[in-house]
Amino acid sequence: MAIEAVIFDFDGVIADSKGTIFKIYEAVCKEMDIEFYDSISDFTKNLDGNYKHFYLKLGIKERDFSKANKIYKKHFLKLGEGIGLFEGVEEVLYLLKKKGFKIGICSNTHEFIVRTLLKRFGIEKYVDAVIGGKDINKLKPDPALIILVIEKLGVEADHTAYVGDMEVDMLAGKAAKVGRLIAVTYGYHTREMLDIFDPDAMAYTPEEILENL
Repeated sequence: MAIEAVIFDFDGVIADSKGTIFKIYEAVCKEMDIEFYDSISDFTKNLDGNYKHFYLKLGIKERDFSKANKIYKKHFLKLGEGIGLFEGVEEVLYLLKKKGFKIGICSNTHEFIVRTLLKRFGIEKYVDAVIGGKDINKLKPDPALIILVIEKLGVEADHTAYVGDMEVDMLAGKAAKVGRLIAVTYGYHTREMLDIFDPDAMAYTPEEILENL
């Protein structure tokens, strides 16, 4: 099937955020008097891409999720300037639009954060639909977010490529029955961690996403 739309995860695919997100979670845990990881490597190994899963793993009770989210947002506003755009991503988005692809973003990160960063990066003009983790009460690996973006773009799942960098992206992409599932290895999870999910293609740089459509 010919691919008509490309849906991207955000953190680790569009936004180079790993170091800053580590600091934000570290600050959240400090305020909540919870032990956190000593290294970014241990942090990313234990982060599957679903913040609710991660909160529970850290020992944050479900009743305290709202409190943790407020603290997270506060520290994002302080530390978010440290999040950058991966080199080559804007060129990829520009070329996709030039070739006539529809572009969506599907992230477990709250839409407020995603839209704030898209605007700061100057790339919101390339994006046709954005769905964040607060839009519906289901996060990846549930496919609901991806399916909602597909509907907003007005395409069929088998004419859609989904690009992600984490375990939840691979599981959600397969469950949504996208036409092409692309794993990027420059984000949060390593090639070895992603390879076990048997994606259709691996991209080691943003430019290689284009080559694998």
